[in-house]
Amino acid sequence: MSKPTSPMSIEELRAQRITPATSDKPPDLVNPCQSSFYVRTETDKPEVEVSITTVGEHSGPGEVHQVEVRVPNGTRQPFAPVENRLHVVERDAPAHAADGYRPPYLDLVRLPEAREPVRRRPTRLRPINGRPVAPLNVFQPDRRVEVGSLAYPFSTVGQVTVPVAPGSDQVKVGTGTLIGPRHVLTASHVMNWHFPGPSLSPVSFTPSFKRGVAPFGTANATNTFWFRQVDNPDDELSVSLDYIVFVLDRRLGDQLGFMGTREYSNDWDDKPFWMNVSYPHDLGNDEVPFFQDKVSFEDADNPGIVGQEGDGLYMDTESGSVDHGASGSAFFAFWANENFSRVVSVVSAEGTLNFDDDNWAAGGPPMNRLVNQARADFP
Repeated sequence: MSKPTSPMSIEELRAQRITPATSDKPPDLVNPCQSSFYVRTETDKPEVEVSITTVGEHSGPGEVHQVEVRVPNGTRQPFAPVENRLHVVERDAPAHAADGYRPPYLDLVRLPEAREPVRRRPTRLRPINGRPVAPLNVFQPDRRVEVGSLAYPFSTVGQVTVPVAPGSDQVKVGTGTLIGPRHVLTASHVMNWHFPGPSLSPVSFTPSFKRGVAPFGTANATNTFWFRQVDNPDDELSVSLDYIVFVLDRRLGDQLGFMGTREYSNDWDDKPFWMNVSYPHDLGNDEVPFFQDKVSFEDADNPGIVGQEGDGLYMDTESGSVDHGASGSAFFAFWANENFSRVVSVVSAEGTLNFDDDNWAAGGPPMNRLVNQARADFP
């Protein structure tokens, strides 16, 4: 069997760092910011009024606009548009690699401008009293730097929020990646499996969210595809299948692009091919995207029988730094002669395996099946 083609190295990425856009943005995508707000009424349609208002200090250019929604019969109730329906992925779903897409009007930036790694206090965690702790490790040098670009592939990454309970304004925060026209890949443990239904705050995805600004608006999840409902990935099996795909109510990928997938090969062990963009709590309080490169995986193993439930991969790294908020973020790379990036795994940050304090990611053929079936069922 021939060896799989390796991703582009950092040196190759530097040599082909930017591919400029080849066309202008279509007129209907010039102002893409859009968010949906839903109200239930008894009879009449809501009345909408927009005005400029003063709400105190605010960051960013421009004016703050107040949008008032009035319901004539006086029964205003915000709610999610539809139930977030759950779909178990079939074990025999196609496991082939899924292609990505980079819109021709977006620059392709394979590697941001070089910056010096930041020396921060390490947060590598050790077992306490003989018991393991969650491996949210920051390794030195910490290569995470703030993302300032809306080019591809950074346009595909966003903040995921999941309500913690019915009627609550509290949310779980993770990182998601557009993996199809209306499909977002993230970790299974980001989902609230005890409460997947309608809420005053729907499960949402906000691409390129940064310090309260949503340049492309927010989309809501209408369906979720999963292999395993993971609450706390604390063993090999739960880590190896710690991924889900949300189907959105908007086709954000048409304008922002999306990544593809590829199965990880152990031929790539210990090679620093991989990159990551996430919303770590320790650096940006879950509100700022950070990029890192030169990530390698020391090993990737499956916990069971190939072709059955255990054919996912649990992958350990001693170079990929993560913190809460980074859960679900993708490890990705570029291959030669392709103008899009491919994901091989997602951060599964809360699993501790064999008392090892590395960080862990989830990958393998089931991730491809997950993406392929979600795309096929909801194109």
